[in-house]
Amino acid sequence: MAGRIHENSARNHYAAYSLGAARAERNADYQHAASLWDKAANAARSILARFWAERRSEFCQSAADKDWGLKAQQFNQRYSIGTQFVYISIYQGDRQEKKSVKTIDYASDVKNETRVKINKQPYFVNINDLVLPN
Repeated sequence: MAGRIHENSARNHYAAYSLGAARAERNADYQHAASLWDKAANAARSILARFWAERRSEFCQSAADKDWGLKAQQFNQRYSIGTQFVYISIYQGDRQEKKSVKTIDYASDVKNETRVKINKQPYFVNINDLVLPN
């Protein structure tokens, strides 16, 4: 019988730590994610799982050192999922298009910009292109 293994069953500490680390990464809390990945690496039962957890820990530590996640973290604290915004897209020739949109996921820092998923095309937008409706 194939089924889902609960993250806390059978003393599966690797699963618990790795899921917690993934949640912390999603919320741009990279320092916390790095420490959870370290714990997951120590609890890993295979070389592959240990290797993966160590690489994720290094990545998260690097992201924390570069202050990634601060913009996304502030945006996520200020606005909840489902907040209504006006998305302003600018095309060639300075033509603007405005759409009423809602956020459907948490914001995250991607390279040099902070993006959030919205309910209409283009689906992922820079938070600087969103304004609150009047």
